[in-house]
Amino acid sequence: MDEPPVTDPKMLSVRPLPGESKAGTLARYGCMPTVLAGFTIADYSNIRLNELTVDALIAELRKQCDAASRNDLARADEVLVAQAHTLDAIFNQLAQRAATESLASAIRRPELHLETESLASATPQTALPLGTVSSATETTSLARIPATISAA
Repeated sequence: MDEPPVTDPKMLSVRPLPGESKAGTLARYGCMPTVLAGFTIADYSNIRLNELTVDALIAELRKQCDAASRNDLARADEVLVAQAHTLDAIFNQLAQRAATESLASAIRRPELHLETESLASATPQTALPLGTVSSATETTSLARIPATISAA
């Protein structure tokens, strides 16, 4: 019982195992590292998904994972070295920007030093009227399950 190919490039084609429920199939695919990585690459890269499908990304990731399982770690080495250099460049740029901006800010606004000292000695009760402590909290979700994998 082959289903027609998925036409939406952001949708995942799934194939149930014999006797497997729809929920079981979706859970199995939703836990596959290559599926999760494929959606992440699609979401965060500049790849135009009208020309490339999530299924194609997942198939390529599967090939690369299979190579690593055979101890062919050339791709993994390449990724780690490239990411190390990229992260080093980002870190240094941000560190230099932070140092420059905080020095420039301190030079432009010497009164900040005194203001910071008084706030550091304030208690939350005395700081609240000044607006320095907010009682509101924000929650940000750090993880996201691809919307195309759902039992709905």
